[in-house]
Formats: sequence, C-alpha cells, structure tokens
Amino acid sequence: MTLANNTGSKIALIFGIPIGLTFSFFVLLISLFPPIDFALAFTGGRLFWFPIINCIIIPATFIYLLWKGGKNIHKHLNLNYSIIKSSFLFTLYINVRLFLLLFLIFLIGGIFFNPASEVISGKVFTIFIGLGITISTFIIATLFTTFTIGILIVTNTRKRINLKNLNR
Repeated sequence: MTLANNTGSKIALIFGIPIGLTFSFFVLLISLFPPIDFALAFTGGRLFWFPIINCIIIPATFIYLLWKGGKNIHKHLNLNYSIIKSSFLFTLYINVRLFLLLFLIFLIGGIFFNPASEVISGKVFTIFIGLGITISTFIIATLFTTFTIGILIVTNTRKRINLKNLNR
C-alpha cells in the first residue's frame, strides 16, 4: 500500500513541480508589471518579493503539498472515486493550504509592510483587498487546475498503479 501511495506522490512531483514552478515564475514576472506592482504594494503584497518568501517558502511548501496530496490519490482511487472527483480533491488539498499561506503573506504584509496605510482602518481595508484577491485567485486556480494538471496527475497515477498491479 505504501508503494502505491508513493506512486501518486512521485507522479505529482514529476508533473507538478515543472508546471507549478513555471507558473509561479510567470506570476512573479507579471507582478513586476507596473499596475500590478502598484496594486500588490498597496495591498501589502510587497512581502511576496522577499527572496526567502518567493524562492524558498512558497516553492518548498508547494513541493511538500504535492507529495502529501499525491499520497491521497491512491486512497481516492481505491474508494472508486471518478478521475474528476479525485482530481478535484487532490487540487483542493493543495490549493487550500497553498492559498492559506498566500493569505498569511498578505495579512502579514498588510499589517507590517504596507506604507500606504498608517491608520488601522486603512490596514483593515487593504487586508480585505488582499483577501479578496486571494479568494478569487483560489477559486479560479482550483477550477482550472482540477481540469488540467490534476487530471493529468490522477490519470497517470491510476495507469502506473494499474501497471504495477498487472506486473504482480
């Protein structure tokens, strides 16, 4: 059983790391576009540009979540969940935790690193803007990744597990 769990994790890492890190690079690149740069700075998102955040904490968390989420794929397939449902649960597992991290970054950035607001009401307003951006991005990302990379990972995990079962 552990071998099958690790199969899902390995497949998730093989497909998830290159796609996820490429997407993250483009998001970081787009965030440097002046209007988006200004909006991020205004809402407390300046914390994203700290190298320890965007080069270590977010990628390490993403890789860990791919590994842990991949272990759940085998369980979902054993429960005879459809590929779509397994993909959604896998994607939801990763995105909920990853976007909680992003929300915490916005929260900390909005409270401590926001030059635009010195008063409490301004900080609360910008934190809500950051929260709104995070929630809307979460919904779009979860739906998009469920039907793209999630299906790719779950389908390949299912094939690999079936192939290992046939070879026994």
